[in-house]
Amino acid sequence: MLTQEAFSPPDTKIIRKIHYKKVEDIDVPLLQSLILEAVEINKLRNKK
Repeated sequence: MLTQEAFSPPDTKIIRKIHYKKVEDIDVPLLQSLILEAVEINKLRNKK
């Protein structure tokens, strides 16, 4: 789901925030997938 790559220039940094009121509110699988996606986008950008 590397959709953001198509909309931002390679030299642009994108920062997102996720706020949780309680630890129990954290959706661990979703958070893991977001981190993995960010790592993949970073790898693609560093190859260029």
